[in-house]
Amino acid sequence: MNHLKKQIRRLVVLLIRPSKYDHDYLLQWERGSLPSNSLAVMNALTEAAFAKPQLAHITYKEVLVYDELVCSGRVNSQDLIRRHASEDTTIVVGLVGVQTNMFPRACDLAREFLKAGATVVIGGFHVSGSITMLHDNKHPVGLCPHKEPYNCELMPTECADIMREGVIIFHGEAEDIWPAVLADICSGTQKALYRGGRTDITKAPLPSYPPNYFDGFFAKLLTMDSGRGCPFDCSFCSIINVQGHDMRFRTVEAIELWIRDICTTDVRTFWF
Repeated sequence: MNHLKKQIRRLVVLLIRPSKYDHDYLLQWERGSLPSNSLAVMNALTEAAFAKPQLAHITYKEVLVYDELVCSGRVNSQDLIRRHASEDTTIVVGLVGVQTNMFPRACDLAREFLKAGATVVIGGFHVSGSITMLHDNKHPVGLCPHKEPYNCELMPTECADIMREGVIIFHGEAEDIWPAVLADICSGTQKALYRGGRTDITKAPLPSYPPNYFDGFFAKLLTMDSGRGCPFDCSFCSIINVQGHDMRFRTVEAIELWIRDICTTDVRTFWF
């Protein structure tokens, strides 16, 4: 009976795009303009993951989305954890689309949520790009410190540091393994680092925003990553380190259906 009481029955996933610091204060806009496609992608992936067999034993599943670049998306870690915490609940905080200038803020948020009792995952261009650029050219894919000591010869220093504190690092694209990551966390068998690789996006869910996402924005502008990857080798660009040289595309038919479905609502503006 004690074992059954400890089984996880509820899963709450909080997806957050962190803001960034300007010296000693946090940058936020009263109203937003360009939304986060990464949040839309991860929102759709999380909803799809909830229906997978790995999470079939979880009776209650919820995903909530916060964009901290907009004032209405400011998060309070303690309040959020208090709101959702219970004995049979796992709370996963996904810090999504984290770029280099956002990484310090992401680490601060991660520490706050860890202290409050959540499991935290950081993904995005900074961790994915730096791991690929600095280390994957020298070490085989999959070589990673899963336990102490965290060898900084195998991992960028700032990634190793935050992993030591208990944060999970996510490298690459999430489509193929996000359900497995959530299942591992629910079972208490999570790894320090996951590598998502580069997915076949013709089979991936299309981006979707939750209904209240645009409450803090000037207007509803829906985004779509119609393709990923780039054949060029520009020295200033991180895309090839994250999404690779192989160009991959969603199908024209899928994009057309997505647009037609959205045009039945009040949205008429898109960013591809």
